[in-house]
Amino acid sequence: MTATPRTDDKTRGFTLVELLVVVVLIGILAGIAIPIFLHTTNKAEDAKATSDLRNLAGVEEGYATESTTTSYGTAAELAAASQLSVSSQDTVYVYTAGVAGYCLVGHSDSSDRFLVYDSRGGGMQAPKSTLAAAQAVCTDAGYTAGGSLVSDSSGTHAS
Repeated sequence: MTATPRTDDKTRGFTLVELLVVVVLIGILAGIAIPIFLHTTNKAEDAKATSDLRNLAGVEEGYATESTTTSYGTAAELAAASQLSVSSQDTVYVYTAGVAGYCLVGHSDSSDRFLVYDSRGGGMQAPKSTLAAAQAVCTDAGYTAGGSLVSDSSGTHAS
């Protein structure tokens, strides 16, 4: 007869301390990874809103060139005159100063920053943390509100 080796109950499985160490390490790694992921997501949303502003700036320039009044268009005029598209869950506020220029404020619903494009101020401006601060850049430069373009599940529409 052969003797079967006897297993000691203490050598089977993991101890509570070992499991706690693993849980703590996973928690530390998650604490590092989650903020990095959120920051990357915010940067992507800001890039999307920046792209919307630059595309809309091109639409504004085209509108002023083709318009009989040669002035820059409000949100409703731009929406009626072209097949314009704003990215999903983005809002762009349009400010105009007749033939003198235009200012655009863009924001993605999932971002905490507001982006400003000023045609007379050299294009993209420094991001703002509130809508009021971003709109103040436009109104302080002499632009008047011209409505907004909103993108939702039904498409892009002026309001």
